[in-house]
Amino acid sequence: MSRLHTSPSPASAESRPAQAEGWFLPARAVTVRQSWSGDPARARVGETLTRTLIVEAVGASPNQMPPLQLPDVDGLRQYEEDTQTNSAVIDRQQGAALTKVIAVVPSRAGTFTLPPVTIGWWNTDRKAQEQTTLPAVTLTVAALPGAAAPTPQQAEAPATGATRSEDVPQPAPPPAAGSSILTAGLLSALAGLGEVWSRLKGGDAGWLGALALGLALLVALAFAPALLRRRSRTAGGAVPARSRLGFAPSAARAGSEQALTRAAKANDAAATYAAYLDLSRTATGRGLAEPAPRTAEFQAALRELRAHLFGAPGGHWDGKGFLAAWRKETGATAAARRKRRGPEGLRPLYPEA
Repeated sequence: MSRLHTSPSPASAESRPAQAEGWFLPARAVTVRQSWSGDPARARVGETLTRTLIVEAVGASPNQMPPLQLPDVDGLRQYEEDTQTNSAVIDRQQGAALTKVIAVVPSRAGTFTLPPVTIGWWNTDRKAQEQTTLPAVTLTVAALPGAAAPTPQQAEAPATGATRSEDVPQPAPPPAAGSSILTAGLLSALAGLGEVWSRLKGGDAGWLGALALGLALLVALAFAPALLRRRSRTAGGAVPARSRLGFAPSAARAGSEQALTRAAKANDAAATYAAYLDLSRTATGRGLAEPAPRTAEFQAALRELRAHLFGAPGGHWDGKGFLAAWRKETGATAAARRKRRGPEGLRPLYPEA
């Protein structure tokens, strides 16, 4: 048996310096930066802005990155969406990066300041405590213009192109022309079989009857498989249904859609908006970032909902009108997605950005 030996590699660990303050982050360099999904200087009441903070530390490991605690600001609602710490290569040097995503929702008009973000760290090159600061951010929030209430016709009119799962089941559509022809052919073949059988029972068993029986069997066998295939394609249970947002439904998304429908029918504005944000997060994959409305009706309905939640207190909110506009919006979204996929469900070879 042979054995391999390596030379010993000494390792030393230094204790925390006495001059270090607060969270101990040993690094050679630390930077803090941010990005916004929209312009903070042109914010609007009730509209979500997604703020992404990134802290990078050269020479640090992910478990050494400090937690970011953001103070509350009156007039702004902040929701932490995600926090991740990972190893990273920074300026061709090994280090760590912390990414924190926050959804900022203004609750009233005015000017608001998010305080500076300060990271204390220990400079391993200079052997000194240092700080890196991200300057304060000022948000200028405009009030929402008054949104007119939707008309009764708009509130009650069914959406075009959208699926309404909560409504009563609709009767099955009439069979297509091709299906009717196949059905008629099969019935004719069966009728021919009955006539031939009657002649055979009556004693007419000549070659003509045998030929007719063979032809009838061939016709029946030719039409039956095609008819069965067509019926299986048109059966609703064999094909997964699609949600109003155009995606194959998941349990979470279906639950959010049902929650939005129930809340809107009950005129619960807060629950409706929460369910809408949950659906937006699922559809976009960008936290609470909301997709831009496609229809003018839904854009107006969102303005009215935000004005009711974040504007002056009081007043009645029309949940049925919001639900009707939402159905029309999701129908337009599904139609646009089908158009992007191209004819017969094929995706375009060179999709548009």
